Amino acid sequence: MKAFKWLCSVLLLLLLTAGCALADEPGLIISEVVASNSKLLPLDGEYYDLIELTNTGSEPVQLSDFYLSDSKKKPLLWQLPKKELAPGKCYVVQATGNERSKQAPFKVSSDGEKLYLNDAQGENIHKLEVPELLPNTSYGLHDGVLYYYDEPTIGKANPAGYSGISAAPQVSHPSCLLAQPTEITLSGEGDIYYTLDGSTPTEKSTRYDGAPIQVSQSTVLRFRAREEGKLWSATQTCTYLFGAEKYELPLLCISGEPGTITGPRGIYTLYDQKHLETAVNLTLIENGQTQFNVDCGLKIHGQGSRTLQKKSFQVRFRGEYGCSQLEYKLFEDSDISTFNALVLRCGSEDAHKAFLRDEFLTSLGAETMPEVLYQNHRPVNLFIDGKYFGMYYIRERVTDDFAASHLGGKPEDIDMVKGWTAQEHGENDDFLSLMSYCRRNDLSKQEHFDHVASQISLEGFMDYYIARAYSGDRDYPNIRHVRSRGGDGLWRIVNFDIDWGFGKTPAAFTKMIGKVSDTSELNTVIINALLKNPDFRDQMLTRLAWHLRNTYAPERVLAHLDAMVKEIEHDLVYNYEVWGSTYEDWQKHIQSLRDVVQSKDGDRVTTLVLDAQKAFRMTEEEMIHYFGDLYPGK
Repeated sequence: MKAFKWLCSVLLLLLLTAGCALADEPGLIISEVVASNSKLLPLDGEYYDLIELTNTGSEPVQLSDFYLSDSKKKPLLWQLPKKELAPGKCYVVQATGNERSKQAPFKVSSDGEKLYLNDAQGENIHKLEVPELLPNTSYGLHDGVLYYYDEPTIGKANPAGYSGISAAPQVSHPSCLLAQPTEITLSGEGDIYYTLDGSTPTEKSTRYDGAPIQVSQSTVLRFRAREEGKLWSATQTCTYLFGAEKYELPLLCISGEPGTITGPRGIYTLYDQKHLETAVNLTLIENGQTQFNVDCGLKIHGQGSRTLQKKSFQVRFRGEYGCSQLEYKLFEDSDISTFNALVLRCGSEDAHKAFLRDEFLTSLGAETMPEVLYQNHRPVNLFIDGKYFGMYYIRERVTDDFAASHLGGKPEDIDMVKGWTAQEHGENDDFLSLMSYCRRNDLSKQEHFDHVASQISLEGFMDYYIARAYSGDRDYPNIRHVRSRGGDGLWRIVNFDIDWGFGKTPAAFTKMIGKVSDTSELNTVIINALLKNPDFRDQMLTRLAWHLRNTYAPERVLAHLDAMVKEIEHDLVYNYEVWGSTYEDWQKHIQSLRDVVQSKDGDRVTTLVLDAQKAFRMTEEEMIHYFGDLYPGK
């Protein structure tokens, strides 16, 4: 028995000694993480998630011997740079999420995830399970204990921090419509503070003492809690609207810190400062119920339209605000339910005319032109800081995320060209080379045509120019060529911003076809090169005839217009009470659209047939062959 006890003691001593020796060996660890960063260590003007590594050992460490990953299945995802890290020193990694950057090609989820530090053999050296983090806070190690920090100490030794994040309080009534004065109650752990002016609560704000909060007018209630030894909870926002039951459309509520949206120094007033973006809460109320309630960023949208009295907005979902993506099925006819950005479109240059011109004309081909990209839309009534702000259309924003959602792949797989040459996202070299090839080669020769056809969606190019000609819109620089290297890699075109459609220009084939220019005002290099190929010309004319009989059949177009009019006509009256004009004037503009489609003076189909005859230099025989009874000269 004594021998057994002696052996156990020796084994225990050996284990303890081994543990001490291990602790004294060089040890690289993940010491601190920031998952939603908008304040620290900007890189090329952008803020990224941060991962701090610390050498806790007594000898220098070669960083390139190690790898970082956010996936257990990919232990060698990203190799650290060749750099020696001295004992006790820190090294900060920018987690950009971009595979093309020299930094970590992944991001750190603010909802929490695991990070792995591995050796060259893929063996795990250190793992940090990052919990859910609030914007601009961090999580890290101090003396072997994990803490939360309200002020990150990235690049420095970590002190003792907070033990956790306070739980968010509960509210008796979420954002909703109220018909009479209502008592709102709050509950939760720790001290709860609240405001009624849209500002973020602090310890100087009203402390909730258990007595009901009386709400008798449209109000934005914001509240949060703080428990002993913990960080503040996330701020909760509730919008209560009185007198809003008269609206038929969903209600989109935006609220921010006092004055940051429409105040003297707010983004609306300083619309010419395009970089300005402010933190807001975004809430959608439909059928009297809250559909989503998220924190995000808001800025003014548009170029020339930002000078208009009624302006459009961009909504940006970023981790720094608390919501990195909106996950909600916004558009009934679309399968897309994840959004990084949205546009709240005010009607733009059509705001005091038909209001819906762009949404109407671009969506006509949604079902019949699948190779052309367009923005889904949805009308809502907008409230800012509890006050009615008019009718807007929620739209997808044309970005790399938008393209990836429609074409497949990831945002970093997207190449987007603005206008005709400007690099909007990714690379534009291949597109410029494609245009150069079209200038230098005769596409009537099949090998040259096949080279171009292998890089573009032929159907998409045909349909885009048909749709553009039908609309008559001549704002040609508003074009985006886009492809996804993570999808099929073919170039396509986005059909958007058709505010000038159905105007004084009867049709636009004669402007686009046959005239070649390299300027941003009119660039038809690719389509005109393609039309030199007889087979492509035949396909395009055949497709034009099909669209005129189907997509643009007058009865279909008028039915589509009538459905959109019916959707918004009730609430548009209230929009004009805020922004001027009248319902009667609006009806006149809607009738003008109907007259373009079909009137006693002719219809749009006939106009386009005759325009095509001139633009494509078609013979009488061709006109009868392709258009049949659509050709008035038959």
